Amino acid sequence: MKRFNNGTVTVIVFKEHIVNITLSDPAGPTKAPPDYKDFIPEDSILQNTKEEQDEKGSYKTEMYTSFSLEKAFPLSEGKFAVVTAQSRTDGKYLATVIDCTPLSQ
Repeated sequence: MKRFNNGTVTVIVFKEHIVNITLSDPAGPTKAPPDYKDFIPEDSILQNTKEEQDEKGSYKTEMYTSFSLEKAFPLSEGKFAVVTAQSRTDGKYLATVIDCTPLSQ
């Protein structure tokens, strides 16, 4: 695995494919979540959404499928998740993670 970080976007590469993108503001938490739509496949289809909380924050998880992702990276099975983390104390957004790491590898 390789990791690249420019302060706003962190990318993890696995077997020549980007499997994880983390979007965050280097200046710290923000009032609005990062816009991730430019980072996901155009043919993405939202399958389900769930929200969870713990003592540190709240997390919105969106599960997607994409035929183009499956074609380009078969190990992903065309599935990926987008998780947005929000601070529980002040409600600011911490990061958005886009992940298609193969579960079977």
